[in-house]
Amino acid sequence: MSREESIIPDSIVATRALTRGLDVLLCLAVKREAATANEIAAATGLNRTTIYRLLATLEHRGFVAHEDRPEARRFRLGPAAELLADGMPIRRGAQESMVVLATPHLWRLQQEGGEGVSLHVRSGYHRVCIHHCEATHPLRYVIPAGMLRPLATGASGTILMWDFDEAEVRAVVASLAGTRWEGQLSVETLLARIEDSRRLGYTIVVGDTIEGVTAIGAPVFGIDGRVIAAVAVAGPANRLDAAAVERLAPLVVETGLTIYRSLSGFSDETIHSG
Repeated sequence: MSREESIIPDSIVATRALTRGLDVLLCLAVKREAATANEIAAATGLNRTTIYRLLATLEHRGFVAHEDRPEARRFRLGPAAELLADGMPIRRGAQESMVVLATPHLWRLQQEGGEGVSLHVRSGYHRVCIHHCEATHPLRYVIPAGMLRPLATGASGTILMWDFDEAEVRAVVASLAGTRWEGQLSVETLLARIEDSRRLGYTIVVGDTIEGVTAIGAPVFGIDGRVIAAVAVAGPANRLDAAAVERLAPLVVETGLTIYRSLSGFSDETIHSG
């Protein structure tokens, strides 16, 4: 055993501060553009005081840089983060290819259902929206591409945990520590949701991210039968009532299957970001 190996512990326990700092970096990575502290706070679920403290530390170490603009100070990934990226295989191109192939099917679902439609992938303990088709109603739920949310939340999160076992679900719940979702979702609740989604082929979640919003999620499978993405329809609960859910759920499921068929030439390992 080398000296380097001998000093690495068998298990690494991530501190809350480290986890939060990584959440900030991941948020900036998926946004692909400079963001204000308020935008980062909204995307991560952390309060602004915590965000400013994390940004100061990350900037001091070169992982974040700021730009002073007339309207507000904005933050982006710094040179240290770019050094890390240089050592990683590039997967964004595969995700962009998935978006290109999926977009016509997502728009068709939006036109058939009238509500907003989004496509999500997993990134660690988060889900990331990689494409969104807005609803046509004046009152609508908008999910910007690049929005980061905890994997434990929402219909798309449930679908992206389709293949998880209990230990993995427990880790997902533990990752909520320090966010506004801490204590709101139990392991038992998530396991029940996952089991129901496997039985039905889709899931329905109400009010996880925003009170009064209902979401229907369905899987996009990879070539090995594992879930690589989630299609979701979301809108106000008063429009997505039981009758609307009964009508839309089969359409969401079919859209996921259609996207899978369009992606049949891709390897899910190149698309999955987790």
